[in-house]
Amino acid sequence: MLIEIQNKDSLAIHHDVAEAVDQMLRGYIPSTEVRERALDGGLTIRQPQKPAMVSLQGRQEQTERREGSKGKKQKMLRIYPYALSRERLERAIHGMGSPAVITNDLDEADVLLTLKSHAKRQSHKLREARGRNVEVRVVRSNTLTQMENFLRETFGSSAAGGSEDLAMQEVEDGVMEALENRRPVELSPQPKHIRRMQHIYIERSGMQSESKGQEPMRRIIIYPHR
Repeated sequence: MLIEIQNKDSLAIHHDVAEAVDQMLRGYIPSTEVRERALDGGLTIRQPQKPAMVSLQGRQEQTERREGSKGKKQKMLRIYPYALSRERLERAIHGMGSPAVITNDLDEADVLLTLKSHAKRQSHKLREARGRNVEVRVVRSNTLTQMENFLRETFGSSAAGGSEDLAMQEVEDGVMEALENRRPVELSPQPKHIRRMQHIYIERSGMQSESKGQEPMRRIIIYPHR
């Protein structure tokens, strides 16, 4: 039995909790027994009525109005991934809760996201995107961390890219990329103490690394096995 206190003189009672939950999931207002205290102190019992159907559209409109009261709803960004892992991009979008979707149709896209190395080649697909006024954005490598960084930059997340957790995730992805592609991988600039942790991780992975650049833009390059 589930009892809801509507106010100090009224109770709503669900005798079968499982059935009430099932009715709500199917879009119905569950039947309830209402007990009210009368002015003379007596108790009035109203028997359950037939469950009423709730308009799903109405509930969505109510939700949107509530969200609207907190601020304008952010437009959904449609991303066309080119030469990128779609699965990793989907993980990044889902994990960060970003208002973005992946599209396979360039005509529907707001952004074409590709690797920096591919952008330099000026392929037919990139020329086609620019001809259709689709913005072209790039990431340095085909890793989850780089895609998350792109989403942070795009949606103005307050999360900074220099935290230890993000930095260590990036170095893990970088080591994997260097092994797979047999080429150097450059990481994001990090403070000295984080770079030290990254160097240790790379060394334990059996690879080589070096720091380059000047503070605060000093960063690590991972070298694959020679």
